[in-house]
Amino acid sequence: MNTFQSEWKMIDADFQNNLNQSATQKIKKIIDVAKKEGNHEQYIKAICYLQLALAETDEESSKNNILFFDKEIKEQQNEPIKYSILNSILGDLIESYYQANRWKILSRTPLNHRWDADNVTYTDIDTWATADFNHALLICYKNSLKYESFLKKESIGQYSVLIDSGKNTTQLRPTLYDVLAFRVIESLSDDSKEITQGAYQYEMNDAALFSTAKEFCKIPLKTSDTTQSQYRALRLYQSLVAFHLNDAEPSALIDIDLLRLEFLYQKSFFIQQRSALHQTIESYRRKISPSQTGCKSEFLPC
Repeated sequence: MNTFQSEWKMIDADFQNNLNQSATQKIKKIIDVAKKEGNHEQYIKAICYLQLALAETDEESSKNNILFFDKEIKEQQNEPIKYSILNSILGDLIESYYQANRWKILSRTPLNHRWDADNVTYTDIDTWATADFNHALLICYKNSLKYESFLKKESIGQYSVLIDSGKNTTQLRPTLYDVLAFRVIESLSDDSKEITQGAYQYEMNDAALFSTAKEFCKIPLKTSDTTQSQYRALRLYQSLVAFHLNDAEPSALIDIDLLRLEFLYQKSFFIQQRSALHQTIESYRRKISPSQTGCKSEFLPC
């Protein structure tokens, strides 16, 4: 199977010299050849690297990049891994487009798009209002995790380019599901992005949410708006904690659960908040060594 060794060396050189446009052209050639050859591994690698190459673009180029990924998604609907990664990257591109053009978008009057619940037409993205971007992002988030069972079985291995090496390791994000789910959580948790925020805010004022990982998984989360960002983030934390609850090696679970507690502490407001957090953290400290919690526990006020 073709590994495109010489091509990747040239692409790495382009990245080192900040020649992203040149890298983009080379990567897209690999994508085309890999698709024709049925080279799954190289297609995935190229798609992941393409996101890095597209980081800095103007409005028209950004629109074309979104259209490119939308086209790829339509072609890969029966390929769970490819489909999931493509949707995750498309979500990032949509967010980047919004942030770069925010001043224009906020002044637009919402249009009555005739989209169905699970499809969006991106050709007119330059006319969208904030609500349209929210709708598109919701679809990308949902579709990136649509094949959850496949993603949980897929070791992060060749997809490590999707991991922020400054924050995480393959030990903390061992599967593709972990990585893609946290990409969604990070976006939903960012209060500076009104694109992910709705008019209604989910109230996390129940001390039980600060309970141990095992108990947290059992808590029924109820809301009248299931599209609300904090609700969706909390549901994903429940899914991730439950997924790793019985891991023989606890690093991933510990990291996820400490991030869950940090998220709750930052987003919730109620009188017993501090004591609820303190109780759960103390139970952790009795069970594990300080080195296992790492720097994630430094946010704690107790």
